[in-house]
Amino acid sequence: MADSELQPAKKKRRFLPAWMEEFWWLKEENEKMYCEICKVTGKKNPFTTSGCNNYQKSALERHQNSKDHITSISDLKLRKSFQVTVANAKKNIENETQEITRRHIVRLRTVYVMTKNNIAADNFIPIMELQAANGCSDASVFYKKPKIISEMESVLAKCVEDNFIKELKDPRTPFIGLMLDETCDISIEKKLAIYPRYVNSETGAVNTSFVGNKRITNCTASGIKDALCEFLEEKGLVQGDDYSRIVGLGTDGAAVMTGRHNGLGVKLKQLNNILIQVHCVAHRLNLAASQASKDIILNGIEGR
Repeated sequence: MADSELQPAKKKRRFLPAWMEEFWWLKEENEKMYCEICKVTGKKNPFTTSGCNNYQKSALERHQNSKDHITSISDLKLRKSFQVTVANAKKNIENETQEITRRHIVRLRTVYVMTKNNIAADNFIPIMELQAANGCSDASVFYKKPKIISEMESVLAKCVEDNFIKELKDPRTPFIGLMLDETCDISIEKKLAIYPRYVNSETGAVNTSFVGNKRITNCTASGIKDALCEFLEEKGLVQGDDYSRIVGLGTDGAAVMTGRHNGLGVKLKQLNNILIQVHCVAHRLNLAASQASKDIILNGIEGR
């Protein structure tokens, strides 16, 4: 009998699941052992590329004490530390952003209420201080330069105007009436105050709102018509020569507005022949009262 037949068969080594408790980085796959830590950090060794099939605990210990593995663990700790730092920084930025946003909201709401109630901008600082004293922490820090208050007023006015224009341009608002009046600013510059009147597409309510002032350099009917048409085109309320949406016009009784031959109403009817012009009731009442007072005699003095 040959000596080889007398020797016992060599015992085949196998993977022991208990190793995974001791070597937490170990992973067994397709009868080979891998190091998840070295894989993540991109190291090149048998435990990351081809896999190790030497099922011995000593092989695992050698890898655990190798330079690659020790460096990988150090790199992984640095990565986790960096991720924590980034997460904390991101959270702090989000908190600061939310705080800044809340403060902006408090300032804008304050300016909005002041504007709606005709409160002068000079009162912004004492009103903010009052809110802070009443426990509103977001009102404790605020802008104090008058220029900033004016900018906030402009921003709010733009938002209101944009929403209003959007509603006027809604296809469900097919017709618009215009109420016009001439006015002057503090520099005695002529302007045209424009108030569209329309039916709200959702509620069915009739709304009249101020949409803007348009500077007038030529106070004739043609000049006012050109300024009005330019304003309507700028706001997108008319397209080109299509004025079919403009069906109403309310003005005072000045000849430049209501003249039968060359008034503003006549010139707008050339753009839309179904337009209806009315003489403002408030202006008519004022004229009636002022003219009637001429015939009243008080204490022997005839009214003028």
